[in-house]
Amino acid sequence: MPTKRIEDALNRRRRDFQSLALPLSYPAMMLVMVAIVFSAAKNVHAEIDLNVIAQIESSGNAAAVGDGGKALGKFQLHQDVVVEYNRFHNTRYSHRIALDSTISSKIAHWYLHKRIPQMLRHFKKPVTTENVLIAYNAGILNAVRGRIPTTTKKYLTKYHNLARTK
Repeated sequence: MPTKRIEDALNRRRRDFQSLALPLSYPAMMLVMVAIVFSAAKNVHAEIDLNVIAQIESSGNAAAVGDGGKALGKFQLHQDVVVEYNRFHNTRYSHRIALDSTISSKIAHWYLHKRIPQMLRHFKKPVTTENVLIAYNAGILNAVRGRIPTTTKKYLTKYHNLARTK
């Protein structure tokens, strides 16, 4: 669990709570603090392990082509992800850049750690490891609507099993 992020979120919520200056009994205040801790933990996601993602997506094969030619490289990036990366970073990469291990790692890291969390926050969904992985594997709309396809459930299990063994 990323304790530093949880501590930061807890401290922000504690300050918000203290600014209310409500006269609460000690037991009531403790219940509120427990709720704050669980809320802070729920909205924090751990760093996604790119090596695990590459292993699941392509067995780490930088030259992998999947999904009928629509997914390229070790992270099986689709063209829309590269287009979005270009838009945010003022670059002009073609979809084939996903076959370059170094650049595709940079794009996958951005997408998993910046862009997907940004979209989840936009749709008022908690930014959790589960939601990020669901969005990566099944698309942001499935993550927003709480739909987890069977293949994505298997993907989540694989991710957690591989991440645990590292």
